[in-house]
Amino acid sequence: MSNFIENDLEQAALEWLQDLGYQTQYGPDISPGGSFSERESFGDVVLYDRLHSALKRINKQYSNDTISELVKKITRQQSLSIVQNNVAFQKLLTDGIDVEVKQKDGSIKTEKAYIIDFKNINKNDFLVVNQFTIVEKEER
Repeated sequence: MSNFIENDLEQAALEWLQDLGYQTQYGPDISPGGSFSERESFGDVVLYDRLHSALKRINKQYSNDTISELVKKITRQQSLSIVQNNVAFQKLLTDGIDVEVKQKDGSIKTEKAYIIDFKNINKNDFLVVNQFTIVEKEER
């Protein structure tokens, strides 16, 4: 595919997603050294601060420490198999994540935290990034 056609397709997709309400960012702008840097390194594929903020907005009842644990659960690879990791992540998306909450009487209650708010879609953070560079082991 020529660069011209690829660029046109990319721009059309970005405009379509913007029309649907998605925020868009240019990859280099959110990369290390960019004007809106949200990544510590080019090896980061998750925008951790953005994820933490979105989880906190959706799950207001939980402390920042609990939200940080949710981020770890979401981003941790469960297996060496990408298929098994995708199945596990899909389960987190649809079923929620178990959170243990200490009650006033000292007992522990298991509740659910959610990655996506399906009832109030405006609480979610939808971001489309084009030209997102990933450097693995210092190779582009």
